[in-house]
Amino acid sequence: MSVSKVVSRNVLFLMLGDVVHKIASILFSTLVARQIGAESFGVFSIALVLAGLVAVVADPGVSQILYRNLSENKEPSPFLVGAGVSLVLLLLPLSLLCLVALAFVFKYPPNVFRVIAVVGLGVLVLQVRQIYFSAFKAVSRSQLVAVGMWIESLLLIGSAAAIVKRNLDLPQIAWLYLLICLLSAVFAGLLYYIRIGVRYRLSSPAYMWGVLRQALPLGLQSLMILIYLYADSVMLSLMFSSEVIGYYRAAYALVTALNIIGTALSSSVFPFFVRLQANDRNRLDEAYHKTMKYLLALGCGIAMGTTLLANKIILFFYGSGFSTSILPLQVLIWSEALIFLSFATNAVLLAQNRRWALVQGTALAAILNVALNMLIIRFYGAVGAASTTVATEVFALCFLLWQARRSGICFDRRWLSDLGRVGLACALMGLVLLLGANLPLILLVVLGAVVYGYVLLFVGFLDGTDIDLAKQVFTWTERQPRVDSH
Repeated sequence: MSVSKVVSRNVLFLMLGDVVHKIASILFSTLVARQIGAESFGVFSIALVLAGLVAVVADPGVSQILYRNLSENKEPSPFLVGAGVSLVLLLLPLSLLCLVALAFVFKYPPNVFRVIAVVGLGVLVLQVRQIYFSAFKAVSRSQLVAVGMWIESLLLIGSAAAIVKRNLDLPQIAWLYLLICLLSAVFAGLLYYIRIGVRYRLSSPAYMWGVLRQALPLGLQSLMILIYLYADSVMLSLMFSSEVIGYYRAAYALVTALNIIGTALSSSVFPFFVRLQANDRNRLDEAYHKTMKYLLALGCGIAMGTTLLANKIILFFYGSGFSTSILPLQVLIWSEALIFLSFATNAVLLAQNRRWALVQGTALAAILNVALNMLIIRFYGAVGAASTTVATEVFALCFLLWQARRSGICFDRRWLSDLGRVGLACALMGLVLLLGANLPLILLVVLGAVVYGYVLLFVGFLDGTDIDLAKQVFTWTERQPRVDSH
């Protein structure tokens, strides 16, 4: 099977899995928000944020280094997978201790403290699942990731129905969320054992230490990313009421749901970036440009459409009680367009083993984000937090592009041409959305997407190779390559 077809199908599987999971996650979040209100939803959100910060202790880059090393071998290694699972399980108690200490330092009240502990444990358990998902993606078995995500989606949807039917309160929802995470992690392990058929083996302490040493730079980078992703929410929780956090995180949840596009595409092309880096640098440049081109079009189109339809989107998902979330959403969505491009650039630098360059850029971005948040949030609240997120992503993308150029990636006139065509398509789509402002949301989304896609075709943004690649996504005459068991 050709490389382009494998990439296309992996993207499709990851997109299908992530789309269903994000829809289920949004359904779960919106029902929780409607059920318990902005203030309690803010408490639930801060629990997720703090757990996300300490999750890097449970997985300090292990899943990422496992993904990279397995991508080079093209088959699962029982020792490497075993080392990954063992490291995460060994570090899990330490990460939970860090979470409790963080909540204690920030002096959250007892009722908030208990929710943080329960929800946080669930988030930390999910790090085990990520080890298996990394193994699936590295050996081009992305359909298994999709199955795992679908099962978790069913759990989320069932839990959302239970929340509404039984009128659950915040502590009960926290325990229900922990149960979902536990079941999801267990199912991922069973899926690996049954479908991959390669039993992981316990590794020696020396081997696990070697894996951990390779992973630490990526773990440090992840920590810096988490700091500048979550510093705004933590500062809001310390300076304002839980209600403000609820409004901000409601908008944030909708924005981060779009990460499925960037992560699916960049994760699927990463194994081929690794192989092209070793064998064909010219094709690496072309593959990187294609990836950036698609993500530029998707990111800008989504950002423009969301900015103009933000009021309808918030009303649709959360109701009129969350109208304060509209302006933060209009600002935050542009950070997602920048993140799309950062995903691809991060992948190509990681394929070139430029881990420390990534750590440096992320550390600088984290410092900038914290500094801006300290200056702005106290005066502008949630809108200020959204603005600092966009400013940080601008800096992060510029740094990554600079590092890519230093590593030999070629930037030519095609990049400016792509940007101009996308800009024209965004402008025309925006005009159509403004003229049809009184139409229903669903109709406007479809109309905007059709206009945007048609303009991109008309101005020649997509060439023959792009169209051929799109056709391959829907061509299923060849079977997915099987991974031999050992």
